[in-house]
Amino acid sequence: MMNDNFVFFDLATLSEKLGQLIRSNELKVAGKLLATARGHLHELAEKESVFGARYEHVAELRNELMEPGCEDFDGKRLLVRLLDEEKELRVVVSKHSSEPSRLAHSLVKAAAAIVLVYCQDRESNTPLDF
Repeated sequence: MMNDNFVFFDLATLSEKLGQLIRSNELKVAGKLLATARGHLHELAEKESVFGARYEHVAELRNELMEPGCEDFDGKRLLVRLLDEEKELRVVVSKHSSEPSRLAHSLVKAAAAIVLVYCQDRESNTPLDF
């Protein structure tokens, strides 16, 4: 017996829908990385004020990243801001190195890499190959 509510998709549509799901999950992973970096930076900022601005910027980036569905979401602009923050954080970490600061820096770099791949996928507009 066939369920009338079941929808059949052609392969191209299914590939596109799966690609959208994977891409949105990529951004969620990047957001989780930034949330973890934000946590480390918050702890560091409580001890060393030099990390305060880095904490604030990473928190802003994470909030922006978690709103990819909004009309004004610009992945490229976000990527540029992430890379700028990575550079700023690299300078601070070089002068105030600790395991949490190095971890926060690595997490920001990983999030930037994910956003880069997301932007490249969106720009190429090619379906993901499964």
